[in-house]
Amino acid sequence: MMNFDLTGTFKSSNHIKLNRSKSLYIRYLIFCYTRYNVILPVQTREAEDVQTVFRCLQTIKQSQNHTEPVQVNVADCGAAYRFLTALLAVTPGKWFLTGSPRMLERPILPLVHSLQRAGANLQPEKDGILITGTLLRAPEMEIDCTLSSQFASALLLISPLTGLKTLHIIPEIPPSSSYIEMTRQVIADIDRVPGFSIPDIESDWSGAVFWYAVAALKGEGSYYLHGLKLGSIQPDTIISAWFKNFGITSTQMPDGVVIENNYISRPTQPLQYDLRSNPDLAPVLGAFSVLYPCEIVLSGLQNLNMKESKRLDILAEELSKFAGIERPDNGSLHIMARERISGQQLTFRSYGDHRFVMAFMLFSVFNRVTLDETESVRKSYPGFPEDIYGLNPL
Repeated sequence: MMNFDLTGTFKSSNHIKLNRSKSLYIRYLIFCYTRYNVILPVQTREAEDVQTVFRCLQTIKQSQNHTEPVQVNVADCGAAYRFLTALLAVTPGKWFLTGSPRMLERPILPLVHSLQRAGANLQPEKDGILITGTLLRAPEMEIDCTLSSQFASALLLISPLTGLKTLHIIPEIPPSSSYIEMTRQVIADIDRVPGFSIPDIESDWSGAVFWYAVAALKGEGSYYLHGLKLGSIQPDTIISAWFKNFGITSTQMPDGVVIENNYISRPTQPLQYDLRSNPDLAPVLGAFSVLYPCEIVLSGLQNLNMKESKRLDILAEELSKFAGIERPDNGSLHIMARERISGQQLTFRSYGDHRFVMAFMLFSVFNRVTLDETESVRKSYPGFPEDIYGLNPL
């Protein structure tokens, strides 16, 4: 168990060195490999998911054309599971793609079936997918992205190897469709420059939401979030607009974004946020609404229980200890917070989910918080403990 009390920690001016966007960098890693057979270098501060993809690509590059299946373990990285399913299907050799027990419970069959229809040899098994990779030409494909937009991204990222020209996506606008557009943009950026060059990867907006929430809760001060870009192709840049409702302004600087709290009166009407393209924001936004406090309706959460944990169920259960909670349908959460939670000793489980580490740590701005673990935050934001106070558990 780890104890945190950050009530006096946040200074009036903080410089936060966010890690590079894992969603962007994983896409660059995969596409540079399929386009140029090059594995981009990875820094030690990189998100654990990026490190996982990097290690898997090294294994793949060193093990092609083996006659016995080579194990490729993605641990709990969903992007690696989906993207490498497609990549291995068109990489000569025998492969066994596997991951953590929770990872193996998450959706993959629509992608497998789409690849099989194109002629790929994939056999789902209890502990993973047995794949016989082969050269494959598939100029036109169809994919059902009802359960995950990553299925479409997986097929787009291997297009240099399949000759894919036309991808029919069902439904036309699937959940998290903006991440498909991110993939298309990454591909366009790499193809725009002849030859190979290491891209400049911006910082992670999904991690920045914690600092927007802190700035709104503290009611004063400024935070310099290094490496962020306003107008980014990352879908979670939307928080720079949403947090205007709480008095937070965002200013682009040469090497990042400065956020400041210009106090405004609290919202008197329920605020509604559609998270179809931003499901990773749900845990922190939910915790924030309880601490601010305010009434928020989060919608577009139909696939939230398919993440690293059953996030929608857990979020509703944990926040019901502090606020009124309603679930109007399977994809919405109505949080009715009336009074700020402060000066208490609170205990939370992280459920092994990096997003809940950040969400529940937010309570430590006004309370003493005990978390069962914080190690899982390395999955997306390995510098988080250092960024929040120097930063060691009390």
